Amino acid sequence: MAHSQSARPPTRTLRDRFNLLVDVGLRLSGFRGERELHDFLIGKATELSGAQRVLLLLGTGGDLCIAGSMLPRGEDPVELLSALGAWLIESRRTRSARLRHGPEGAEPIDQRSCLIAPLIARG
Repeated sequence: MAHSQSARPPTRTLRDRFNLLVDVGLRLSGFRGERELHDFLIGKATELSGAQRVLLLLGTGGDLCIAGSMLPRGEDPVELLSALGAWLIESRRTRSARLRHGPEGAEPIDQRSCLIAPLIARG
């Protein structure tokens, strides 16, 4: 899940995107441990989206646990997880990515964009 306020990723050519895809695929196959994989996913999500906040969650049964995060200093990943609760439930149910804005009812200038994208493994 990437959470962005106003940063925009750099414009990439088709060749750049292909090279990035190949690089990511090769790097994913070389990780020796979960921590290394989690850090890589968080770093790539930040780099590609320009997000100021990234929260990587793992679904174990009905629960979600925080596998890692990249947040501004002083922000708590547990609080962010709590704030995204209903959107995460919907994303898990639909298995689809969605761009959301919140908090609901706030003026547009006070809202944040939130991209919730489930990564599905083994089905």
